[in-house]
Amino acid sequence: SGHKGLFTGSGQDDAAHVIARLHLVHHPTDFGDEIGERKSPAQITEHYAAKALVGRLVVGCVNLSPKQVGPHRSQCLITGFHDAEGLVRLCAPDGEVPLGARLC
Repeated sequence: SGHKGLFTGSGQDDAAHVIARLHLVHHPTDFGDEIGERKSPAQITEHYAAKALVGRLVVGCVNLSPKQVGPHRSQCLITGFHDAEGLVRLCAPDGEVPLGARLC
């Protein structure tokens, strides 16, 4: 797809798994019908279990050049902010929006 930018997506539970030594959750995110599903490893295990991401809205950047992260290929970048301890807190809409909605 030719979509480029920041879009809402929802964590999916199929194939989600944790790589404990790297503090990574490698999970698929559904960005809706037009963009589809993308996979991304994210260093968020301190605050989020893989199962807690299922159905959770997130904001991700799609159609970046794929990047190899350890043994996994990243197809998108899930966004977040570092908290006071330097751990990642996910960036997410504060209400329901459709999957694939573009950040404006």
